[in-house]
Amino acid sequence: MKKIYNFGILFSLIFVIAGISGCAEFQDVKTFYDKGDSLVALGQIEFAQIEYQKALKLNPNDPTAHFKMGVTYKILDKRAEAIKEFQETLKVLPNDAGAHHMLGDLYFVEGKKDEAINEYNAALKNGVTYPKLAEVMLMLGHVYFDKKDYVQAAKYYTDSAAKNPSNSVAHLYLAYSYSILNKLDDALKEYQEVIKLDPQELEAYIKIGAIYEVQGKPDEALAKYNEVLKMKSGQKDVLFRLGAIYFKQEKYEDSANAFKEVLKIDPGSVDSHFNLGIIYDNKLNSKSEAISHYKEALRLNPKYEQAELIKIKIKQLEAE
Repeated sequence: MKKIYNFGILFSLIFVIAGISGCAEFQDVKTFYDKGDSLVALGQIEFAQIEYQKALKLNPNDPTAHFKMGVTYKILDKRAEAIKEFQETLKVLPNDAGAHHMLGDLYFVEGKKDEAINEYNAALKNGVTYPKLAEVMLMLGHVYFDKKDYVQAAKYYTDSAAKNPSNSVAHLYLAYSYSILNKLDDALKEYQEVIKLDPQELEAYIKIGAIYEVQGKPDEALAKYNEVLKMKSGQKDVLFRLGAIYFKQEKYEDSANAFKEVLKIDPGSVDSHFNLGIIYDNKLNSKSEAISHYKEALRLNPKYEQAELIKIKIKQLEAE
């Protein structure tokens, strides 16, 4: 699976600056913000924090300064400190969608899924004009996916994709959800949309091939798997699937060649050795090849689930 959690850092949210009086003081605060933001852009996070702290000295309740401090702590993976800063923002601006969003991300990473859901829902409720609503919906999908509530996950991935149709991640995880829910035609449509948006997303091609297999469409599956191999050779799982399909189609030479390609990449593939043993034993009538692969499978894993069958097969072949 594609990696599921990609948290964007928000630097450009517009806040109502509360509790600041006097133009000169506002100008000083803005100067500190600007310096801090420039330092963040340069990756000098600790120095940026010094500037934001200067703003907080002028106004300890400044929600923007607290938010910016929260962002820097989030970058530094100091989650407890980041949570505290975003909570300080919400004391002054309880409906701030950005702070709720950031808290949702942090709670999710902490494994506090219910708290994350609450914060993301608060962001949705209060953030009608919030520019990151599609990301919030995506993250809600991820939380429910982690909770194995795939119906709810699909709902939020659908909402996210509708809000930002060009986000291939939303379509990809919606396809995963549909696959688990056995809505294979819907999953196919989403994987195909992923490929339109990101033609290099190999996972989508592989998943389409797998669905075609389940649907009893081996030729379509082979075509999709071969597309993957043209894009990136050496995909052992794809090669293994080719071997299995060719075997079912009684194309035993092609099947054997596919499993041999797997072994070039992963010489320790016990399943490939076992399958080659079966092919050479029962289909291609090469006793020496069959014995060789059976023995290698046993050597690699003496407790292999087919170990007893392999021992019988070797004994029979050596007795001939």
